[in-house]
Amino acid sequence: MPIYIGDAAASIYVGNDLQDAVYLGSDRIWPPISFPYVIENTNLTDAETPSEAAGVIVELAGGGGPGKAGAVMPSQNNVVAAGGDGGGGAATIGTAGLRFFIPIEDLGPLFSTIVGTPGTASSFVSGAVQLNAGAGTNSAGGTPTISGIGYGFSAPGSLGANTLGGAAGGGQGRTARTDSNKNVSYTPGTAGAASLFKSGGAYLSPDPVPEASKPSGGAGGGAAGRGYGAGGGGGSGQIQGTPVDGSGKVGGPGYLRVTFTDKRHYWGRFLAGSWSWTLPSWLRNGDKIRLTGLGGGRGGDKGGSTSGGAGGRAGAWNDVVLTVGVDVPVGGTLVGVVGTGGAINSGNGGNTTCTTVGFVALGATASNGGTATGGDNSGIHSYLDDDYIGGLGGLYGGDINLTDPVGGDGGPGSGGGGGGSIFFSGKDGGKGGDGRLFIHAYQV
Repeated sequence: MPIYIGDAAASIYVGNDLQDAVYLGSDRIWPPISFPYVIENTNLTDAETPSEAAGVIVELAGGGGPGKAGAVMPSQNNVVAAGGDGGGGAATIGTAGLRFFIPIEDLGPLFSTIVGTPGTASSFVSGAVQLNAGAGTNSAGGTPTISGIGYGFSAPGSLGANTLGGAAGGGQGRTARTDSNKNVSYTPGTAGAASLFKSGGAYLSPDPVPEASKPSGGAGGGAAGRGYGAGGGGGSGQIQGTPVDGSGKVGGPGYLRVTFTDKRHYWGRFLAGSWSWTLPSWLRNGDKIRLTGLGGGRGGDKGGSTSGGAGGRAGAWNDVVLTVGVDVPVGGTLVGVVGTGGAINSGNGGNTTCTTVGFVALGATASNGGTATGGDNSGIHSYLDDDYIGGLGGLYGGDINLTDPVGGDGGPGSGGGGGGSIFFSGKDGGKGGDGRLFIHAYQV
């Protein structure tokens, strides 16, 4: 897009790149801001907050942590050099399906952004609001921190485990070993942890993340972290005298996108109990409000004297589109309840409701059958052009701890894991996950 000075088109280049906007410091002065106004992977300091915006959607992933180097062993008979551990994935904030929307009234007059490099955090700061998606390290996943606002949708990074929202950890490097004649062979490294949904692991990859997109260990050491925030692979084990690169690999870069919106509002309630939400002043007759609810998950069954218990079912998803001036008045308020997850040992999940309009997303009231099973996942739910993330079911107790196999608690809207059985004694099943409620309001 050319930039005009009077009637003459001027072309402005930075290096060989034609520019389509002009900035004074961190403030864009041409062309005028229009909505949605998107800033992606750009460091800004004290940029002016667009006063005409209804709010901002913030998406952050820190940089992935590096993998550890592989072990080095002497060239002797029957030795083993283990591959290095993969690096930790970064924390994320505002991941897919859990939009972090900040209303304009909660923002300061200025905002700043930092895009994390491998091993460093990404952040968004405006007024009292501070969001920080921590980086992974070579020994831990990143941690998110949120301050200056009373809610937040975030997820920690993973170290060697699949994730639900956070970025994925790197895989372990291959293991080197010698036989009785000092011949060297290798056991392949493991694949890096995967993101179960769009928002983790390879941050913007398809869903599910394809094998080729995972950070992984392998020949010559682990691969570098593939995808935003992903941990680097561990290095290959090494036998002295062999030409092998055993260094741990770098993590993936951080990611940042902030989207200032006009006449569009997102809100969520993730804590069980009563909720209320008042319509923004700019919603008019005929405008729309989407409600998406997830009921509470059922608690896992207690184990028996000789067999493990069954996991609980996940709560149900439900959706409705309301019309302002028909279903709810201009300036009105919606109220309801987010369902509580079922108690341990077969407790039923509570319904998530909006009593103002008679909306219900049912809580789960049954187990998933069988014996010795984990709870069901509430998973990802798509409605119109939005995705919403629930949680993972609790693990079966015997998959957590063989000596005290208590069932794992379910994630949001998911079932609790079944309790195990040990020495003719049944252990408790896990608690079901609390439900969720999402609101998306917009002008038409």
